[in-house]
Amino acid sequence: MQLLIQNTTNDPEAWKNVFETDREAQAAAGLSLLQMWHAEGDPNAIWLLFEVSDRDRAQAWVDSPQSALHATRAGIIDSAVHFLQIA
Repeated sequence: MQLLIQNTTNDPEAWKNVFETDREAQAAAGLSLLQMWHAEGDPNAIWLLFEVSDRDRAQAWVDSPQSALHATRAGIIDSAVHFLQIA
């Protein structure tokens, strides 16, 4: 299973700094970052692809108060989260 997250931020540099401080929590949630992208010509639109080893822990990370706080600090103004399986 994989987790695809799309973030739109008003401060890509702050977003990157906050993301890096959360790496330990991501690992504890069973997440391994596979890829990170931003839209061509728009560094405010960011996509993350994670491998998920434990769906419940990953969902708990997504829903955690810590993630909400990080979203505020990272200047996230829009976000979408999708758990994906191979069809």
